[in-house]
Amino acid sequence: MLCGPGGMKRSKSDVSRRMAAVPTTSMQEHRVELEMSHEELRNDAIVVFESIDLDDNGSLSMEELSARLSDFGLTDEEIESLFFKMDTDHSGFVDREEFITGYRSYLDKLSGKPQVVLEKGDWRVWNEIDQADEYDKHQLALFFGRLEAEAHEEFGVENATVSPKMEAIAVSEISVPRDHSGITLDDPIKPGTARDLLSSFLAGMPLAEHYAINLLQQAIKVFKKEDNCCKLPAPTPKAPLTIVGDLHGSLADLKAIFDKFDYPDTEAQRHFIFNGDFVDRGPHGVEVLLVLAAFKVLHPTCVHLNRGNHEDVLINEAYGFTEEVRKKYSRHTFKAFSDLFSVIPLCCTVGEPKQGAIFVVHGGIFSDQTVTIDSLNNFDRKKFPTVCGPQAAGRRDRGLTLMQEMMWSDPTEDGSDGCVPSFRGTGVEFGPDYVTSFLRKNGFSQLVRSHEAIQEGYEMSTKGCGPLSRLPADLRMYTVFSASNYSDGSNDGAVLHYTTLKTPPEPYIWRTNARPNRGKVAIRNRIKITELICRRHHRLQRAFEEKDTKSTKTVSLEDWCEVMTNGLRLKINWKSIQPHLAPEESDKTIKYEQFLDQYSMQKLGKAKVPPALRPALASLYDHFPMLKAVFKKWDINSDGQISKAEFIKGIGALNKLKPPHSEDLDAESLFELCDLDNSGEVELDEFCECYRLYAALI
Repeated sequence: MLCGPGGMKRSKSDVSRRMAAVPTTSMQEHRVELEMSHEELRNDAIVVFESIDLDDNGSLSMEELSARLSDFGLTDEEIESLFFKMDTDHSGFVDREEFITGYRSYLDKLSGKPQVVLEKGDWRVWNEIDQADEYDKHQLALFFGRLEAEAHEEFGVENATVSPKMEAIAVSEISVPRDHSGITLDDPIKPGTARDLLSSFLAGMPLAEHYAINLLQQAIKVFKKEDNCCKLPAPTPKAPLTIVGDLHGSLADLKAIFDKFDYPDTEAQRHFIFNGDFVDRGPHGVEVLLVLAAFKVLHPTCVHLNRGNHEDVLINEAYGFTEEVRKKYSRHTFKAFSDLFSVIPLCCTVGEPKQGAIFVVHGGIFSDQTVTIDSLNNFDRKKFPTVCGPQAAGRRDRGLTLMQEMMWSDPTEDGSDGCVPSFRGTGVEFGPDYVTSFLRKNGFSQLVRSHEAIQEGYEMSTKGCGPLSRLPADLRMYTVFSASNYSDGSNDGAVLHYTTLKTPPEPYIWRTNARPNRGKVAIRNRIKITELICRRHHRLQRAFEEKDTKSTKTVSLEDWCEVMTNGLRLKINWKSIQPHLAPEESDKTIKYEQFLDQYSMQKLGKAKVPPALRPALASLYDHFPMLKAVFKKWDINSDGQISKAEFIKGIGALNKLKPPHSEDLDAESLFELCDLDNSGEVELDEFCECYRLYAALI
């Protein structure tokens, strides 16, 4: 098992909020530790104590200490001996001072044990796993979108339609239930409605579907009038601007922002930019977006929304917003939400060029260095309810490419120059040279983006700090993320508050609930990485065999790390994890077959298809006809299973049918995603379950 955060770069504020990484030591580092000053040892002891004290009650039980140290290979007897040695008052618990006093004994016990150091800590690992998961879901969303298109065209399956093809319904056809206890909305809505709606949602009172669709339709009319790139005046102390990052369905974080900076208001000139990803992941995407829609209708010049990559109907299928809407309302309401997504503007400018102006966009900038603001306003954004599916690919044009890059792109992780395809599967990774070129060309001094979860809620990249440390001193880039403890992680939420463009913004940082126990985050990481190794077992096997040109069944440490990085799509410090996962032999090689054998489904005692993963086929009535038709077509020998060869042949057929210039589906990767039990074949229930898991059907 993997364990314990360690090695993450942290600031003083990290430590003060008890978010510091857990220091771990190798034998050589252990000797250095013993030479540290008393104060340094005490400080390290406090950090380690807090990482083990999962319930934050100021003392350690035997179970807590055991949970930490068993991952380092200590026996129960060794842990028990250490516990009783540290428990000097024989209370049955080790308090903070007892642990600090016994910290040298703790280090002695670890001396010589394999150390598992996760580069930049468990937060970093969690973030990489989250992005790897996003890539997988993006690929599956693309895959099933094409399946539906093929089934609709070739099999005549009427129900095989994705959300953009749903028919709209008139609001008048949806009645308000007689027992509706929530608020009622007028058309047009009246002043104060948005605040009342937020209070109503926080009190647990839903909005009737009739009013929800009507509100969305009112917002659509407002958004339709706006350019792709909205222009805002420079902020002043009397007309401040707050830029909000990803909210991902967190109603509590939205409330925290308004509690600090008050509500948007035209008369008071309080301006807000909500920079995309309002939905998915969190439980209240519906409520967050309805509240923002109400504020937009009431204060159209003070409230601005930029579209994010999760305002996309195929991504919603994969990440859960589709299911959320259908559970709370119906498919007709989701049609209204999808119509809203297509009209939300894509970016904003703040202030005048060459006067400290800001460019605000969800993801990032462009592979084409000739792009100007005029370029961004020169295409119809409303054509694309999705930018990653077959409908979008069928009309692939310059506008689509610009949208993809605005919604999906990230800065290069290592701060290198250039522009390369994104690890996420859509968009690009851009370097400081591209940022400098774009900002200079368009007269901006700042780029504000979101899209990436940041442990401290925001990050500034300027000369001397951040991933784009090679930016010129007069340029800045900010990444701001506003969903705290996002997706069961452990991060602050933040916004950027501007009262002038002459000085940096004021960041406001918060959490709306207690940070998750570090141990829980670490456990989730361990489980997820174990699951990934199991799921990618065959892919890793092939990659190791390609490295093993002499058929020795071994690879070097460097090759092992390269295969793990590429095979699992996790850019973490595998060298620090390797001693625990796959110890080196005396000749400094790693027996990869022995390593992989530990992570086969059969060795882990998995059933062929675990009952918890078997789909309730009756609940798939909307899409089962299409799935069954596709499955039968691909099951060439009619044995009830799709072999890998059959699957690859089927994907090949889909690739031939794809629109010109669109990306080929990766047959082998998709097969591994659908082969839930790693049996080498996909059965019908696996195929349907994979669809259910990733398309969030009801």
